[in-house]
Amino acid sequence: MSKDVTIRSMQSKEDDLFLFKNCFEVNGSKRDMDHLRWQYLDNPEGHSFVDFAIGETQPGSQHEVVAGIYAVFPVQFSIGGRNRLGVQSIDTMTDYRFRRQGLFRELAGSVNRRLADEGVQFVYGFPNGSSAYCFFNHLKWQRLDPVPFLVRPLRTGLVLRKLGPAGKILGKFLNLPLPLRRFRRLSHGAVFETVTWFDEEYDRLWAQFSKDIGVSVRRDSSYLNWRICNNPRFSYITIAARLNGELAGFVTYRVVNKHGGRIGYIMDLVYRPELPDIGKVLLSKALRSMRNDGAELVLAWCLEHSLNRSIFKSSFFMPFPESLRPVELHFGVRKVNKPDSDIVSQRSEWYISYLDSDTV
Repeated sequence: MSKDVTIRSMQSKEDDLFLFKNCFEVNGSKRDMDHLRWQYLDNPEGHSFVDFAIGETQPGSQHEVVAGIYAVFPVQFSIGGRNRLGVQSIDTMTDYRFRRQGLFRELAGSVNRRLADEGVQFVYGFPNGSSAYCFFNHLKWQRLDPVPFLVRPLRTGLVLRKLGPAGKILGKFLNLPLPLRRFRRLSHGAVFETVTWFDEEYDRLWAQFSKDIGVSVRRDSSYLNWRICNNPRFSYITIAARLNGELAGFVTYRVVNKHGGRIGYIMDLVYRPELPDIGKVLLSKALRSMRNDGAELVLAWCLEHSLNRSIFKSSFFMPFPESLRPVELHFGVRKVNKPDSDIVSQRSEWYISYLDSDTV
């Protein structure tokens, strides 16, 4: 590391958030102050672990310049049925004027030492194609690849437009809706409602859904309200189902113009394990709503062993081949302190969904 660069922790104040934002933006990556405040100051744990490398652009400069950033934020996890603190790696940046000085490894090492002191169990995340080598080789993360993308076309247009010049022309004129299953028989007796806030009923629902999950973010009402209801950057729709007045499940989704088309995202699908039919109906309703909103294709994250994987299969979701994916993402973890067990290193123990992504 250059002798002109020092490392310090980001403080929970607006001035440091502005330095964070400016570092990304001078390097061509736009950031929103409201979203940064939500992510790093207003998360359910009330703090984050962010280190700055501070440098000077010229001798004698009095202006503090952020030469690099390594940022993670804390998340409550359930690991083998026990509540433990993990962190998700979100933002890394080295300013173009300070590259090839080893700042990435220095910053990550500094943050990891603080995580160890705070009793954090592990760091996890989804590095993109440009940063994956550094995470898995320099920082010694363990690969849990692949990210479990599922895809379900809703209209013909986007698929046609991806088939070359002729398909691009056809796709403009033939954006026809594809059929969806209704599962009307399965919805008998169920009442559906739009959710604007999550209460303790959702704590109980998550406890039921997750009882056989080894490793997952604890999707209780506190987390759901922060992630879904209070998100300043993205808006979501959540539909819940009730049977005899009791909460039976919910699905959260959004639709956005992205990747050259109109894309729907299933953020999560949770239901009482003894009521898989409710899961099918909720997913069907979400797909129909997204198609009516112009969605041409829907994406989801769902691991092969997850309880709700069969629900996605029943609505004709398919694994999305890595060669056709619009972005290159990887899934990995690095232990910080020795957990109660080694299940965080086992892909077969994890539950993830798009709620774990910071880009949707």
